[in-house]
Amino acid sequence: MKRNKQMRFEYAVLIFGLLVALGLGLILAHTVYIRKGQEQVMGDAKPVGDEESDSYDWKGDYMDTMYLETSLSIEGGVGGVYQITLTWGGADSDELSIWKATGSYDKSHRALVYKDMVRTNMTIPTGEGETIENDMYSGGSGFFFLRGGKLYWEDKNEDFGDGLQFEKVS
Repeated sequence: MKRNKQMRFEYAVLIFGLLVALGLGLILAHTVYIRKGQEQVMGDAKPVGDEESDSYDWKGDYMDTMYLETSLSIEGGVGGVYQITLTWGGADSDELSIWKATGSYDKSHRALVYKDMVRTNMTIPTGEGETIENDMYSGGSGFFFLRGGKLYWEDKNEDFGDGLQFEKVS
């Protein structure tokens, strides 16, 4: 009889231990799932921006210094949330591309990260006619980072940001 009670007690301890381990495993899995969204955007865990990124005022207007065809506007910052708008199109072009996203500063990577970018292309007729808008994609991801006083764009959807260097103009 004593042996039966001892076996039941050991069995109960074993089940309790398994339940605790399962609960901890679920908590850990949930934490990994939350961090996974950031890692999908950021890739490896190394910071990409300079140390000055932590105190940088991201709000403002920027101009691409390489090709002079892309402008960037970052507004907001309330609650750590920024509205990002990029516009591409030369003065003599009849096409305009606009990217819009909401981003937040990721201190561990020193980057302004977004996961909801929408790209719209607009064809502007020369002369008469209506402007034609085409939604190219939504749910785009990527980030902006500061290095050497310049802002860089890492676009995870189409690599449009490759080679672009932005300088703050206001």
